[in-house]
Amino acid sequence: MVFAQGMRQLLIGLAIGLAASFALTRVLAALVVVQVRPADPVTYLTVALVLILAGAIGSAIPAPSSPFAINDCLMSDLLLPF
Repeated sequence: MVFAQGMRQLLIGLAIGLAASFALTRVLAALVVVQVRPADPVTYLTVALVLILAGAIGSAIPAPSSPFAINDCLMSDLLLPF
């Protein structure tokens, strides 16, 4: 559940970022120093894969312990009256 939520947020952000970068290719063309086209598909694919990998690792690390954390929070709410 934690992994799926993290990946969903990652994919939404990636889609928004890719759409924005495609829309701003003219601005990016002025900023590119090396001989890479602003809409270079290899660059976009590489960045997307690196972000997906980092997001998957970042979502997978807390995922196994999340049921215990949720149970601890629920138990602490039951034990401490407000």
